[in-house]
Amino acid sequence: KQWYQRRVRGEFLVQRGVLSSTIVCGCSRPMALRPCSATKSADLYVFWCPVCRKNRSLRTNSVLAKSKLSFSTFIEIIFQVSSKTTTNVEIGGLTGVSVRTIQELRASLSAAVGIYILNNPEAIGGAGLTVEVDEAMFGKRKYSKGAYREGV
Repeated sequence: KQWYQRRVRGEFLVQRGVLSSTIVCGCSRPMALRPCSATKSADLYVFWCPVCRKNRSLRTNSVLAKSKLSFSTFIEIIFQVSSKTTTNVEIGGLTGVSVRTIQELRASLSAAVGIYILNNPEAIGGAGLTVEVDEAMFGKRKYSKGAYREGV
């Protein structure tokens, strides 16, 4: 049952675009996902090149590339981060992951979201809708030094 849950979580992350579904091998051929033994990979899948027979981790080219987090822990952290009601310390207590790891993951996720927004711009509002910007307050520093001064 445990291997099935890991497989479903991996497929969920592939469907959502967090993990790649295909990558290109060093021999310039596409690599395909292939099941592997649980002793070889905790993720249960690897990328495999049928030409040069090389394997790559399922995590290659993803936010999880250098991480040892399980998929379920990663999904739990994303859920907690997106709820915005918990701090890094609280998330660490819930998941058993260090605060530093959560900070690094949060930074990686913020960068990924920023790239997505830049590549997929979306207009606010639309036909027949009015978008109102309420107030803006801009601050400044005197002579580019010292304490921050109230808005102008």
